[in-house]
Amino acid sequence: MNSGNTQEINEEGALSIRGAIPAYPDDDPGHAQAPGHGSPAANKSSYSYDKEATSFWLRKSILTVNQIQALYSSLTDDGHLVGVERFELIAALDDGLNHFVQLRRVLDGRTNLTATHPRYDFRMLITVRGQSWQGQGRLGRYQRLSNNAFRMWLSRLRKERLPALIKFLGQAVSDGVLDQRERLILDRSIDRMIFGFILVRENVTSGRVG
Repeated sequence: MNSGNTQEINEEGALSIRGAIPAYPDDDPGHAQAPGHGSPAANKSSYSYDKEATSFWLRKSILTVNQIQALYSSLTDDGHLVGVERFELIAALDDGLNHFVQLRRVLDGRTNLTATHPRYDFRMLITVRGQSWQGQGRLGRYQRLSNNAFRMWLSRLRKERLPALIKFLGQAVSDGVLDQRERLILDRSIDRMIFGFILVRENVTSGRVG
């Protein structure tokens, strides 16, 4: 379980994150970059992708979300986090964020990409280098959450957003390529999840979840 991410958000919503890229099973120890680069298909309106890497990072993301649910279910009713509970939940959230960032990168095919959520003025430039990534951007004025936000976020993620992503991705890649519309929908869906992980981590860091 990861515990090495750093995340800083100031009062104006400026955001800075450093995270770790988990090892991919087929990585060569001396290889500087995790696999997963896509490339333009013969038809310039479509985009080829690494099917195995996409499947791997999607599975990792699902497993981590289930782990977060298990940790959350074990908390006391008052929602207060202390010591090991806080550390374990933050570490699981960091793992989830890292996995979704890597899934986004694999589908995008570049090591520099921008995650956005226009509704909440969220914009973050993501740079992946070797086994680490860095995010710089802003969260806007919606960075603070109510005490029941974690429960709502986790329920929606598990029951709505993640199943919808899995279903759409399965349909989109059935022909082996992604067209521009499919990529845009996938980017927006994963960006929304990245945004959520960043926000709820701030809540957990404060020592309370609802």
